[in-house]
Amino acid sequence: MEPMTVKELMIPAEHFPRISQEETFGAALRALEQCRIDFQSGKKSTCILLVHDGKGHIVGKVSPMDLLMALEPRYSRLKVNVGEYSRSHSYDKMIGSALDQAALWTTPLHELCTDASGILIRDFVSSPSAGQTVMVTDSLDKALHRFVMNRHDSLFVTDGGRLVGMLAFSDVYAHLSATMKDACAISPIMKKDLHGVP
Repeated sequence: MEPMTVKELMIPAEHFPRISQEETFGAALRALEQCRIDFQSGKKSTCILLVHDGKGHIVGKVSPMDLLMALEPRYSRLKVNVGEYSRSHSYDKMIGSALDQAALWTTPLHELCTDASGILIRDFVSSPSAGQTVMVTDSLDKALHRFVMNRHDSLFVTDGGRLVGMLAFSDVYAHLSATMKDACAISPIMKKDLHGVP
């Protein structure tokens, strides 16, 4: 489809805020909040918090979802594949049963926060899976396939086994959208709307 490589659209790791995996849950919470503020004010173009080890190598990222999972550790007891049920009529019943069995969110929030405050980031960091990783030399087609099939909002980019950056779906879509407006069979009225012509 596109004769481009991941490297042409990726954002190098040094452009992202970082935090050590030896920091605590509380430090991650504060760093993510600052990341959100910077993003909303336009200081940062993305809000991804990368996690590094003692040698400075990127080992993953921390998202708000990771914080919630760390806050309520009983999620690790759930042995259900939510994806199998998400499109079925039994989804609410299955989720309700799982919540009851694991007693999720029954502890007051301030107690959950007290318990989580000393947890280290390394204990809940989101490490990249094979489906969330591409190489700098991979084609944009390969990355697009991973985005579509796995519904990720970003992919980790590796070079020689090291994580060297991130590829954001928003950047890939912006590039493709610009091409689609001119190349795809779009009606004249729709083309005017896409180009911002009243």
